Amino acid sequence: MVYLNEQIGDKPLASIDNPEARTLIAKMVSERTKDGKRRFSDKTVVEYFRVLRKVIASALDERFNPVHQRQWNLAAICLPRVNPKKQCRPTFVFYFFCAVTGLRVSGAIAMEIDKHIESDCSIVYVRQ
Repeated sequence: MVYLNEQIGDKPLASIDNPEARTLIAKMVSERTKDGKRRFSDKTVVEYFRVLRKVIASALDERFNPVHQRQWNLAAICLPRVNPKKQCRPTFVFYFFCAVTGLRVSGAIAMEIDKHIESDCSIVYVRQ
């Protein structure tokens, strides 16, 4: 969330509304890496916007009511649509591997095939 902090900075939450969100989203969508690829996927843009919305909604008054109520117009701010079919999701095989080996998901993700799995896939070495 460092990116959001860099972009929003010290702006008061009261000043962040649909136009400012549109500017932020347009900037995120247009940013490119050195090799010309998009820096942020559509899903990342949506998740960053979700965090921004939650931060703004988290400001409460003394009666625990939202201080900055917003009616976000997602079409007007050009929030990208996420195609769930294009999302990379862990497959059944990955979860089965975790269950069989007793590894947590984070441990299974950190596995390096050439270092932790035998070439014939018969033995998995769990090392620190």
